[in-house]
Amino acid sequence: MRKKPQVDCFLLIVVSLLCIIGVLAIFSAGAPFGYIDDNAPPYGWAMNQLKWLGLGVLFLFFASRLNYHFYKRFDRIVILFVILSLLLVFVPKLGRQIRGVHRWIT
Repeated sequence: MRKKPQVDCFLLIVVSLLCIIGVLAIFSAGAPFGYIDDNAPPYGWAMNQLKWLGLGVLFLFFASRLNYHFYKRFDRIVILFVILSLLLVFVPKLGRQIRGVHRWIT
């Protein structure tokens, strides 16, 4: 019988605290802009962050259920994709230069 993998509680607590601090920071920074602009909801940025946080937690749950040896098959493909994506900003029609810096893909 296979042993069920254990969750690293310390890591889970640290990640949870960082997520909570991030949402609170966005809430405190974004709430005044919601009151200044009548068209924007006061908690719009925080709600958007919570939406993406929920999606990230869902992805974390599914990724934690996979055997991590599964990722080994795709490591070279992922590295190649990341390097090509980083170089795409230097392609003249795709990458845009702003203030002398190539960072944007349009």
